Amino acid sequence: MPLALALSRSVHMITSCQPKSAAGRNGESAMAVYRTWSVFPVVAEPAHRVSSRTNPAEVKAERKSHSIPVRIRETEAAWIVMADVPGVSADAIGIEYYQDRLTVRYERKAADEADSKFDDRVYGSFERVIRITDEIRSSEIAAKLENGVLRLEIPKSEALRPRTIPVTQG
Repeated sequence: MPLALALSRSVHMITSCQPKSAAGRNGESAMAVYRTWSVFPVVAEPAHRVSSRTNPAEVKAERKSHSIPVRIRETEAAWIVMADVPGVSADAIGIEYYQDRLTVRYERKAADEADSKFDDRVYGSFERVIRITDEIRSSEIAAKLENGVLRLEIPKSEALRPRTIPVTQG
């Protein structure tokens, strides 16, 4: 595949749910805390760091950068990248093409909503780097944000596009 993805994900993904202040009987939490653990943190990190992850707020704070989910498809004329960026405004998204890498990034800051009982949103920096090994027309890359989906159209170089050669008589 001529378009290669360079994923800027951390080695593992950790998700958690944490009630903010809902307390049940005897001071216990009214909602359970759920974690999805990958086997990679156990292998990649010292045991004391893995076992110390008992507070989901600490786990959330530990995540510095998140990957942006994308779908990539190819047409005869261009590569089309669809990136999920829900709740992000167009002016908060940074897109850069340098050498053979297209980088999309944004930051979502935590909302200070003291009255909320539960917060499962993901905050922090989001980034996706897409390595493009085909020749493209970088000055014509177009980006459009609609309904939380960023659509990037990356036009291929004329040399890569199929061309019909007419045959003349005579």
